[in-house]
Amino acid sequence: MRTFSKVYGLAGLRIGYAIGDTPVLEAMNRLRTPFNLTGVSQAAALAALDDAGHVNRSIQENAAERAKLTKGLSALGLRPVRSHTNFIFIDIGQEAQELCDELLHEGVIVRPLGWMGFPMPCASPLASPKKRSAAGSDEPLARQTRRQK
Repeated sequence: MRTFSKVYGLAGLRIGYAIGDTPVLEAMNRLRTPFNLTGVSQAAALAALDDAGHVNRSIQENAAERAKLTKGLSALGLRPVRSHTNFIFIDIGQEAQELCDELLHEGVIVRPLGWMGFPMPCASPLASPKKRSAAGSDEPLARQTRRQK
């Protein structure tokens, strides 16, 4: 799935698209709320499609930040799933909600995905280096890694 949030800077408008196998797309569509896009959101998305320079810079930045975050998470002993998106999937285990809460207090937003049928993992969105450094230390993730051993 490619989302407009990181590539186009339209995170608050909740715009994205997906290309995939029919059963997967049908399952995703069942999670979608009715009337989930406003006319303003749709107009902004159409305008963003014409800004190729911004899109290319965003894709390059995403790739660089994804590589740094993956390397950092791996160095902590976690096993992030290989990604081509603007987030990284990490199987945290049963303490996913607790870790997500700890990270939120550090200024880092991650989501537990147990509600989607996964066995308690987290999805970690990519953040700019400025946002990551402002968020504080890797200590909550390091503690989680120690708990899993």
